[in-house]
Formats: sequence, C-alpha cells, structure tokens
Amino acid sequence: MAIVIALAALFIIPSSGIEAQSTSSSSKLNNCAWLLPSNDGLQLMNASPSVWRATVNKLQNVNITCIIVWAGTWNTDHTINYADLPTVWSQFISTVKAVKPNFEVLALVNGWSIDISDPTYRTAMLNAVQQLLASAPFDGFNDDLENFTGTNQNLIDYWQAEASMVHGMGEIATVDLTVGWSYNIEDVYPYLTNFDYVMPMFYQTIQDANALTYWNRILSNSPVPVIMALDVNHDDVNEPFSNQLSWIDQALNSSQHSNLVGFSIWAYDYWSADDFSAWANWAVKGSGREPSQTQSSLEATIEIASLIAIVAIFAVFLFKKKAKRKVNYAKTQKPNPTSTNYFFPKPGTP
Repeated sequence: MAIVIALAALFIIPSSGIEAQSTSSSSKLNNCAWLLPSNDGLQLMNASPSVWRATVNKLQNVNITCIIVWAGTWNTDHTINYADLPTVWSQFISTVKAVKPNFEVLALVNGWSIDISDPTYRTAMLNAVQQLLASAPFDGFNDDLENFTGTNQNLIDYWQAEASMVHGMGEIATVDLTVGWSYNIEDVYPYLTNFDYVMPMFYQTIQDANALTYWNRILSNSPVPVIMALDVNHDDVNEPFSNQLSWIDQALNSSQHSNLVGFSIWAYDYWSADDFSAWANWAVKGSGREPSQTQSSLEATIEIASLIAIVAIFAVFLFKKKAKRKVNYAKTQKPNPTSTNYFFPKPGTP
C-alpha cells in the first residue's frame, strides 16, 4: 500500500515540479503599459521614487500589472544605446517591487533599418540583449525591431534564438510585431513559437477599413498568447482612445479568440485624463485570460508511466489478496474420506 501511495504522489507531482524548472515563464502579464525613457524629456523614468510608487498603485487599480521600460535603441553596429543608466532601472524596479511584488518590469529595445542578414550580426545582438538584462533586475525583454535589412527567415531565426536565450536567463520573452507592413502576418507570426507573448501593434491598422480582418489574422496566426497593443499618443493614431476601446468591444462580439490575454498601452507618458478614464471604465480590461500551460512531452510521459505503474501494482495487490483468501479457505476445510483426491486415499488402501 505504501508503494501505491508513493507512486500516486509521483503521478501528482511531476507537472508542478517540472514546471518550476522550466525555462519558459509561466507569469501572467495580462495588461501592460510602456514607459518612455527619462532622456525623452517627459516623463515617469525621470520622476522621483514617490511618483513611481503612486504610479504603481494607479496602474494596479486599473488592472495593469506589467511595466515595459524603454531601455534603449539598436545601433547600426548591433549594440544597444542605453536610454538610462542601469542604476536608474535598478532603483525603479526595486521601488516597483516594494509596492507591488507581483508587478513585472520588462526592458524594451527598439530599432529601425538594422541589418540582420548575417549570423554574426544576429549573434552580436543576442549578446547585447544578454548584457542589458544582466545589468538590472528586469523580469524580461521586449524586442521592437520594426524594420530590418534581411529576409523574413533571418528575422525569425533571430527572434527565436533571442526568446530561447531570454528563457535561459529565467526571464519573460516578448516581441512587438508590425501589422500590415514590414512583413506579412502569415509569413512571420506562426513561426514565433519560443516567445511567452507576442504584442502586435494593432493600433497601426485600427482605423483601416479592413481592421477586423487584420484582427482575426493576428489572432489566428499567433502560436502563443497575444497581448494586443493600443496607442494613446494621438500624434500616431488620430482616433480617440475611447473609440479604439469601443471598436475592440465590437470585434470581441463578432469573433472570439482564446489566445487574446490582454492589452498593452503605448505609452503611459502620453495618457491624458480622458484616455485614462476611458480605460478605467472599460469592462474588458479585467477579463484577460490566463495563458494555457502546455504540457511538455516529458511531463506527459512521466504521468502516463506513473499511472501505468499504479494500475499494475494495484492489480498485483488484488491478485495476491485473492490468492491469500483461497489459501486461508483451503486451510479451513476438513479432509473428506470418500474423496478420490490423490492426497486422501480410500480406507483400506495400502
């Protein structure tokens, strides 16, 4: 019986035990907000810790628990031009975590016209990302390479390698994807399987006559959970934020996709009082789904093997118990002198 119990425990434990050691993050980002760097002249990263603390509480109250800090831009030599000192990031992250330990803080690096056609260029970029993440206690990385020199396969190879490397550091891997330009959705999205989340910049097409088509193409071709990007910078999107949210309500009513888990806002620093109020009163913001955790083949194999072992041992246990009952029953029976059994010969037999 002890063996059966031990094996039953083995059957229950594997998923959680293996998941804890997995390189893929199981964190739930749901809703995020990007922050501009302090050298942009605005904004939050240039404020005091007391303002940071108040902002964290403000975001928490409207179901935003992920902050993406604009950490730098790609240089043409495949290094990163840091937007702030790592000491600033470290102070910001420690302040955020002291207020809300459940908050995730990611580092954003963006770039334009970067050459990724050569493997040595891509390796240099991976090394730069690794160095940045090692410089401050970020929870993950957010890549925003919006156009590039090279092929779609070069881009896929780079991003897939980057996501694996970020996971190897125990952090969350995310990527910002263009919609309707730079590459076709169907040519890139389906192959980004190593990321925890993709963040399509849907605000680029929300005013398009075919916006719903883009919406469905994004969600149908994304192999991992989707955090849809919206924009409150009205210089980029000539559409009131409240109208964007209303459009999403209609899209959700017309087609449901289980891989949509949240939204990310570009950018907190541009958020007007009206925009913030529209978000705060939007019911959908609190209905993000928990990303489904895919069971690995190793987990499945262990659980199936454990189940088979339990069944086999239990069957042996029942067989032995039944056999023992038969033996005990036989011992209680008296010999029958008229029996023709070999062990009980008839009277008078020599």
